[in-house]
Amino acid sequence: MRIWALTESGQMFQVKFKVPRTIFINSRVVCNEQEFKKATKLLPRNRKVYNLYEWEKSEDVFLEKFHNLHYHHLLNHNVEGVYETKLPLLFKAVMDLGCLVKPKYSVIPRNEQALGRTYKMHEFDLRTAI
Repeated sequence: MRIWALTESGQMFQVKFKVPRTIFINSRVVCNEQEFKKATKLLPRNRKVYNLYEWEKSEDVFLEKFHNLHYHHLLNHNVEGVYETKLPLLFKAVMDLGCLVKPKYSVIPRNEQALGRTYKMHEFDLRTAI
């Protein structure tokens, strides 16, 4: 995804921005797979949370592995539901970060060019005012 950045000096430029795809699986049985992290969330329509797991991957890996995940987890009778599979990545970025962000200078390497790199969501913080 590409976003527009405004610098403190008033210049605008386009940068690449990578938002990971995150889905949540509510399983009736405990899952011991390394790929799934235990999560705590409120589910839509006040659904009961059994064992809620988070699966976060890049969009490319998600599209590649979702077919196998579909048959293994979605069609399993022990799975109550799978959530946020169709959430647009731009919407996820705005909901998680907001519309105004600032870079975390401790995370971004100093020797890299700002315009040539792809930024990740964890490299930004919410900024409340200009």
